[in-house]
Amino acid sequence: MFERADLGPVGAEQFLVSTAIISPLLDPFGGDGRFDVGQITLGQMLQLYPSVRADLESRLTECTLPTALECTGSVSGPIFSNNFQVPYSLQYSIGVQRELPYNMILQVDYNYRKGLGEVQVFDVNRADSVQGARLGEAFPFPVPYADSSGFSTYSGLLARLDRRYRNGFQFTASYAFSSFKAFSLDSLGLGGVPTDLNNLKADFGPAGLDRRHRFVLSAIYELPFYKNSSSSWKRHLLGDWTVSMISTSFSGLPESIFLPIDVDITGTGTFTNYLPGTTAGSLGRSIKTVGEVNSLIQQYNQDFAGGVDPYGTPLVRLAELPADTQIGGDSLNSQDFRLAKTFRFNEKYRVEVIGEVFNLFNTANLVTVNDLVLPEEGTPFNQITTLRPTQRATSVFGTGGPRTFQFGARFVF
Repeated sequence: MFERADLGPVGAEQFLVSTAIISPLLDPFGGDGRFDVGQITLGQMLQLYPSVRADLESRLTECTLPTALECTGSVSGPIFSNNFQVPYSLQYSIGVQRELPYNMILQVDYNYRKGLGEVQVFDVNRADSVQGARLGEAFPFPVPYADSSGFSTYSGLLARLDRRYRNGFQFTASYAFSSFKAFSLDSLGLGGVPTDLNNLKADFGPAGLDRRHRFVLSAIYELPFYKNSSSSWKRHLLGDWTVSMISTSFSGLPESIFLPIDVDITGTGTFTNYLPGTTAGSLGRSIKTVGEVNSLIQQYNQDFAGGVDPYGTPLVRLAELPADTQIGGDSLNSQDFRLAKTFRFNEKYRVEVIGEVFNLFNTANLVTVNDLVLPEEGTPFNQITTLRPTQRATSVFGTGGPRTFQFGARFVF
């Protein structure tokens, strides 16, 4: 324990909790460092740091309780901005619907959504910056900081054509042309990690769930043959068959292009930099061909190769990509079918036998394609592990996974 005149006895757990309120001083978007009574200032924190560290080390090394949480009485985590907001979204939509001949309805909608208050987590102390930590030698360690300055945007044109169920036939065809952007390829607003602490917005671009084109067709057809035949064996054996299907096609996901991991041309200590001329998710969106990538690599070799980054790390020449390199993530295609036969015993009892096949053509829908980390000139491309999928889609019974069969029966009474 230790003493503070205005707070009284302060334990390590109380001190760690109080550090979560110093964020006005650290807030990169403002803050004058003034605090209310009962809050600890940054200068006071630095003075108390050696005592707190010694106290924590003794708790962790001498404690006999089962977990560090019980020993320290605290939960570690980032400092939260005093302006931290709970994420929320603004949503707008407009649409039209039109009835068409042959029992069909066409609906077209435009949807726009902006997510606000999404989380970004970064080292506000810039402990690894080429200029040194902001808090200096007194505290040369990272200070994880969480603010809610992140945002995302979704814009989509949606079209849907429905045929109402009639004469045993029904279908729905839907198509979406959309754009989804967020920070650092983040998909859910849960904490993108910046690559340039001098420009947080440099990481805004196509997000991890951005698929520009989505098409789904589903249909069901009750075959009319022999349903009302006077022949019992024809009616029971050849009648009451139903065919249904779901056809799915999605375009590929975006990817990013990074410089080698030991280079940091921003000097902010992230050691994760996009190839100049690109941003998060550029590959497969604004950059669509190998030629465009190689042009940017040539420009980088001309402007940077042979020099050093702010840390003195040599900037080597980068290898260009082979002409057959796939740009962007793999598309997703799947054809799923069901065949069902109904055996009717009377008006009340019947048995339905079902056979299903998922991904009929066994399309290799490749997932977890790594972002491209550019190699040094002279590296054989077949030794590059990035920009390559690590597995197929793994849905066992559902769209996109390896071809799978399923059989079942249902008794209705």
